[in-house]
Amino acid sequence: MAAPHLSGIAALIKGAHPDWSPAMIKSAIMTTADVASADGKPIPDEYLNAAGAFAMGAGHVNAAKAISPGLVYDIEESQCIAYLCGLGYTDDQVESIAHRRNACRSASKIAGAELNYPSLVVPATAGEITVNRTVTNVDATHARYTVDISLPAGVRAVVLPSALEFGGLHDKRSFTVKLNWDAGKTTHAEGSLKWVPATHVVRIPIVVF
Repeated sequence: MAAPHLSGIAALIKGAHPDWSPAMIKSAIMTTADVASADGKPIPDEYLNAAGAFAMGAGHVNAAKAISPGLVYDIEESQCIAYLCGLGYTDDQVESIAHRRNACRSASKIAGAELNYPSLVVPATAGEITVNRTVTNVDATHARYTVDISLPAGVRAVVLPSALEFGGLHDKRSFTVKLNWDAGKTTHAEGSLKWVPATHVVRIPIVVF
């Protein structure tokens, strides 16, 4: 039943914000999702244990919050093409999807973690990763966000800058996330990165697996 519910919520968001891209709508849904049940307890999985990231995704969708997410992670077409090229698709295959000829000959290739996506999932064998993200202010007012990152012991994180200030609607700000861990000891870790002001909480999950 998730598909019809999410389709309806996406339609409601599109109705409220007709200029938003599909990536912006998806970001709004993910970054405002609830990570606890209505009783305040952790969301359970099918065995009634606390659900991990692969069981609950970003969390329970909260349609009321998704209408006004504060910030969104948008993805441009050129970045999607670079990702397809990074997956090993040929020029002909990318052309059938994006209708761009010889796209991979001129585009850089990026990995999935480098997409401007509202989550960060990396293999534990990597030991470290540095990625950039860009957020767009979809609130018409001036806003200042500070970072709040939560990760288990053994995973070290640095986010630069640690605060983002927006002058108004459609302002964009970029930040860098650096993670490192002992690949010989850490095989699975879950946490989150949140941008937190007084009015919004913009959360993305982080998973090392």
